[in-house]
Amino acid sequence: MTMEKLNFDAVYNEYRPLVMARLRTKIRSNEEREDVCQDIFIKVLNFLEVYNCDKAKLNTWIFTIVNNHLTDTYRKNALAKSEEGAIVTTTADFVDSNGEEFFQFFGSGTASDAIENAELQKRIAIAFRGLKPKYRKVAILFFLREKKYEEIVEICNVPMGTVKGMLSRAKEMLQMALQTEYATL
Repeated sequence: MTMEKLNFDAVYNEYRPLVMARLRTKIRSNEEREDVCQDIFIKVLNFLEVYNCDKAKLNTWIFTIVNNHLTDTYRKNALAKSEEGAIVTTTADFVDSNGEEFFQFFGSGTASDAIENAELQKRIAIAFRGLKPKYRKVAILFFLREKKYEEIVEICNVPMGTVKGMLSRAKEMLQMALQTEYATL
């Protein structure tokens, strides 16, 4: 497909089956796959005019969008679950080629590192669940969502001093709960 003939309809017709095949390996639900595919092609449409064929092939560019969207979706789902009290868990919508749920560990390491990481994540989740709800909310916003103090003030509708105090108290409680983990690091 040459650059002068590059239009959205042609791109959509050529790449939709390939994108759907990729999504089928990661997302169980047909409806979810369709929604994600639509979201991806909306991004393609929005940025098609700035696509630079000198930097990457069209298929590379599109599949970069696909992979980034899947990563964003995974993180969003993990964050939503963290707000319910489970800090890091798998999402039911991500599956491997055998249809099994998968966990995604970022970075490199051995299988034993992944197991240790999973165990640490479980202990962190338990520590977060042990916080009182008002402290948990502020801690999740600060540590997991990486919100600034000002944003937390706005979200929680409390004074700055209260946010700082709650975060300080949450840090103390988390440190006490995870004291054994700190000793082994």
